[in-house]
Amino acid sequence: MNPTEKQNDLGLLITEDLKWNSHTDKVTKKAMSMIYLIKRVFKNLSIEGASKIYKTYVRPMIEYAIPVWNPQYKKNIESLEQIQRKATKISSKIRKFDYPKRMEILNLTTHEERRLRGDLIEIYKLSTNYYSCFNTEENEFLTFNQSSRRGHQMKLTKERTAKNTRSHFLTNRVFNEWNSLPERVIESTSVNQFKTLYDKCKKQERQQHQQL
Repeated sequence: MNPTEKQNDLGLLITEDLKWNSHTDKVTKKAMSMIYLIKRVFKNLSIEGASKIYKTYVRPMIEYAIPVWNPQYKKNIESLEQIQRKATKISSKIRKFDYPKRMEILNLTTHEERRLRGDLIEIYKLSTNYYSCFNTEENEFLTFNQSSRRGHQMKLTKERTAKNTRSHFLTNRVFNEWNSLPERVIESTSVNQFKTLYDKCKKQERQQHQQL
């Protein structure tokens, strides 16, 4: 078998250094091409139409298997955010507003916040045996600190590692966010309930921040 620097596997472009620069470049170029195509085809989109088109045709391109390759480097994070910035200008009716206002009108969070939400959903799924191929008691991905007396009883134990790529592994990168979630969110009885309660929790946090 000949060695290779890059390999496509199930839609992911994996490089020998296990970094996701090449994959991020690939998906952002593909998403940007889709945005340009949409702008050429739809000349006078409504706000609702622009929102549906973005969520249907653009966002899935930059979110496919995102918990696996969620970027850690600033340039890649900004590249993904730039896709959403461009997409929120699809409708000429809100093009004049700044990015935060466009997100508010379209009922969006930043893409970085959305990726965090997706990561936390994956942790919830893994912790509740959502995937039948995993057994929570023997799960190599999750280690819980059952002795913690503060907060909920499903707190993750952070892995000690000197490798940069490993420190950004799913459970390590969401360690603080997962452990700080309210108990009522952690104790959700379904994925949909977890999403709903998490979204309500974050909405309350944003409202409190705006009042300061």
